[in-house]
Amino acid sequence: MAEGERQAPPDSSEETPPATQSFIIPKKEIHTVPDMGKWKRSQAYADYIGFILTLNEGVKGKKLTFEYKVSEAIEKLVALLNTLDRWIDETPPMDQPSRFGNKAFRTWYARLDQEAENLVATVVPTHLAAAVPEVAVYLKESVGNSTRIDYGTGHEAAFAAFLCCLCKIGVLRVDDQIAIVFKVFNRYLEVMRKLQKTYRMEPAGSQGVWGLDDFQFLPFIWGSSQLIDTVPGEVPRDPALQVREPAAHPPRLTVLGGLSSQSRSRSSQFRCLRLPPQLWSPPTPSLCSFCLVRGCLLGWVVGASRGGLRA
Repeated sequence: MAEGERQAPPDSSEETPPATQSFIIPKKEIHTVPDMGKWKRSQAYADYIGFILTLNEGVKGKKLTFEYKVSEAIEKLVALLNTLDRWIDETPPMDQPSRFGNKAFRTWYARLDQEAENLVATVVPTHLAAAVPEVAVYLKESVGNSTRIDYGTGHEAAFAAFLCCLCKIGVLRVDDQIAIVFKVFNRYLEVMRKLQKTYRMEPAGSQGVWGLDDFQFLPFIWGSSQLIDTVPGEVPRDPALQVREPAAHPPRLTVLGGLSSQSRSRSSQFRCLRLPPQLWSPPTPSLCSFCLVRGCLLGWVVGASRGGLRA
């Protein structure tokens, strides 16, 4: 991965929230299936989808070796994730009879729960300190559930919301788009895989054979955008992946294998993300899925107080 050249953080005064704005601790706003209609019409939904689409365009046709700028904010986010990684090493798994859900994860999570605001404060400038408690909630939600000791696409969505918040308050800027995916999100995936393996975390709401992956979804969105206009055969093979007969693969991968271009693949994945799940059901790990969205936490930056869940 390209380290890129360092870039001085631009002045964020034009994009920061008003000084008089009171940030709020995010909470659940989607309680029933009828709330889904309000969710799809909300500013929070539009903000989140817009964020995903913007980053998707930013990495279109670009390899991980593409030269990109690395701002101070990006470096601080990577340092934050490195801290989470180090905490895993300092919290070894416990000897226990159960195969899944090592209870040492709860010790690791308790440390994050206590230190999350301090970690976020290292990324957010002092004039935006009031936003730290709100933004820190999304960071804590992005690493899995400490009660069930599981992790799923809803936790991944929380990390995307965490990054979206940082963009909306002006910590991350337009020039950071590529680095957000290639450097920050990629490092996040590495840490999450380490968490999953170290503490034997179970998938939160596994899709089974219908799922592209039990834990992640966004890599398929942004990864397919990277593959647009690539020459067939350029995609590297990961020896960690088992080679099976086509019929043994998930139906979604079988469908994707028959598409004539990555552009069509990406279009299908966005239908999965945004629209009713005719192609991808049952069920679907999308923002139109009540089972996933009911766990979303909404605050002021991304949420109900600014044109949020109103009928």
